[in-house]
Amino acid sequence: MNKNKSHTITYATGKYLSIVQREQQVIYAMKKAIELNSFEVYYQPIYDLEDKSIRSLEALLRLNDEELGFIEVPADVKAEYIQVQVASYVTS
Repeated sequence: MNKNKSHTITYATGKYLSIVQREQQVIYAMKKAIELNSFEVYYQPIYDLEDKSIRSLEALLRLNDEELGFIEVPADVKAEYIQVQVASYVTS
């Protein structure tokens, strides 16, 4: 018997499972939106109050999914495939 091995049991709460399920639904909706070209991109100016000019723009990605409704696409999307596809979508 090896005393150095430890066994742990981890429980997932209903709240945690709901968060994970929602994240998976959003990722699926984003994949579908990439295929269907259905994202909406809003360019928001970044205004410099000191010299009273627009310094840059940020692209805000929005998605109105049939099942999930309005989704503000999270900046910290965890799926690497989606990150690359979304970046490509915004810059094209």
